[in-house]
Amino acid sequence: MILNAVIDETKDLTEQEARLASIMEFVADNVTRGIFYIFGDWSYKLILNQPTQTYKPEQPRLVYLSIDEYEANDNKLETPDGLLPIHIPSNELILSNSPFVRKGALEQHAKSQSNWL
Repeated sequence: MILNAVIDETKDLTEQEARLASIMEFVADNVTRGIFYIFGDWSYKLILNQPTQTYKPEQPRLVYLSIDEYEANDNKLETPDGLLPIHIPSNELILSNSPFVRKGALEQHAKSQSNWL
């Protein structure tokens, strides 16, 4: 089994989270550091404690920009072929200290798993 993981570096990790991230980097087959973006309309429903699972099921809850790709591109968002790709997490393990990112990742994982059935 291949384990892909994304470590959310949108906010600084606590000391405990940094230790867990270090363990993930050791254990996982592929680890990426990312900056996450949460879609506003979905997060407003979350803030207001409204159901979010059925809200625009075709729209991702969150996406991320890979810090590793950004640094490999000399800290530039543009490449000769266009902008760096924005990734939609589907089966990656997400380590984040944001409850919104964690909730969004869980809903996206559930949606991607239901597409397999």
